[in-house]
Amino acid sequence: MNTLPQVGDLLIAPPCMTDDRFREAVILMTEINSNNCYGFCLNRHTEFSVNDCLAELDISVNLPMPLYWGGPVNLNSVWMLHSDDWAIDSTVKTDSQWSLTSNEKMFWEIAEVDRPRQMRFCHGICTWRTAQLEGEIQGDWPWSKSSSWLTVTQPDQELVMELPVEDVWHYFIEHAGQTAVENWMV
Repeated sequence: MNTLPQVGDLLIAPPCMTDDRFREAVILMTEINSNNCYGFCLNRHTEFSVNDCLAELDISVNLPMPLYWGGPVNLNSVWMLHSDDWAIDSTVKTDSQWSLTSNEKMFWEIAEVDRPRQMRFCHGICTWRTAQLEGEIQGDWPWSKSSSWLTVTQPDQELVMELPVEDVWHYFIEHAGQTAVENWMV
């Protein structure tokens, strides 16, 4: 049985997540293929802001947005996860709601007020081997069922981006729990 989420789904850390890096994490899945799965943690502020990135590029515009921790891999990269109403030549459309851009040009474009309707900047990314993520979700050894990822299928982008970041995990853990109970009752 394939238990993998789809692109655009959320992985929700269970209350007893054993990996501190992912405690109360909500991860948007952006690519899933036969070898690897990729996603971005949506609810972890860092001590940096988008203005810090702009200052490094010598772009003088004030964009007081937090820079989020996207995941533990490739921490030197900055990605803009955004609505699909905006693109530059390096933008990748992940599904019907989301696009990803990681290019210095994105900072110059947003400085000119050419911005997507919804956007979140992340440094780093979450990655798994496909079999590893499937094992984590199923609770196969060496993982456990009690610390298995929960999933939320295709949440509304507006809701994901507009919830206060401190409420994201609480909202989606409740939603994932209700969905699981409904599925068990069938």
